Amino acid sequence: MLTFRGGDKKIIILSQILPTFKNNDSWFKTQFEDLLKDYSLEIHDSLSFFENPKRKNIAMVEYSKYFIDLVKQPNVDALIGLSFGGAILQNLASIIPRPVKVFLMSTPAIISTMLQEKLDLLIHLLKKRDAILAEKTLLSLITKEETNLSLQHYDEPAIQRLLFGFQTLLTHHITHQQPNIYNLYGDQSRLVTQADIFPKESPNTFSIPNAGMRILEDNNAYVIQLLQTIMSHHLHTVV
Repeated sequence: MLTFRGGDKKIIILSQILPTFKNNDSWFKTQFEDLLKDYSLEIHDSLSFFENPKRKNIAMVEYSKYFIDLVKQPNVDALIGLSFGGAILQNLASIIPRPVKVFLMSTPAIISTMLQEKLDLLIHLLKKRDAILAEKTLLSLITKEETNLSLQHYDEPAIQRLLFGFQTLLTHHITHQQPNIYNLYGDQSRLVTQADIFPKESPNTFSIPNAGMRILEDNNAYVIQLLQTIMSHHLHTVV
């Protein structure tokens, strides 16, 4: 878990699927730095619960229960789920208090045929232990076209984490959203697109301009302003 001290109110963030959670402090701080004036941040590795071999076959619903106590902490104003972390929050939705706002970033509710094909390809490459091609394929899907790819070179633990995350996403299917849930996705994303969002057209669904899968990296100022506006109950001021 990572913590960044700021304001009295708290935002809990569940991470995306990461090859490793270690050494990502600077990335998270950079992406959410403008929130620290008003909020403290608590960032959780969404895959850590499964690193214990005895828990690898645990159901998503049981996994979700792990976070119930987090939601009940004092001063929690919002929850943010990045991709896979958002899938966990969707499963938690019925037990999240309504005053707590939930933001899903590049999170599928349903798996479209196109998304399934891409996840199947990534799973196939990872199972073959073709780590370099798997990483290049994944980066080509989650980065904007003009972005230079920088490889991390996945080791075996990274491959296992990615495999679990992608395979779990394939079973994900949500057809009902609570009114305190907001969906954000990149208008140029080549992985999670509008076809995977539910509901596709809603006052709580936002297409982030000039952004791919990594909406925080691609249009950080827009995303952070949107979060601040919604959390301050002035949604009509968003431009």
